Amino acid sequence: MAADPIVSRIDVTVDFGSAVGMDGWSRSCWITRAEYKQNHSVGERFSGWSIGLRGPVAFRLYDKTREIEKSKESAYV
Repeated sequence: MAADPIVSRIDVTVDFGSAVGMDGWSRSCWITRAEYKQNHSVGERFSGWSIGLRGPVAFRLYDKTREIEKSKESAYV
């Protein structure tokens, strides 16, 4: 008899745009119970946020435009 499948993670994806750069948001702007709040950059360019990764609920917010640019660059290599 096979065991029932267990869901280990659910990923929800939302694309959005903002007139305000995410690199201007400080950690105190996030209203959350999560202790883990990390901003990311590649070189000098801001690339996104990770909130709550070490807890039961987490999300990642990243620069989609940068990801598209990066994928186009790698297509020509």
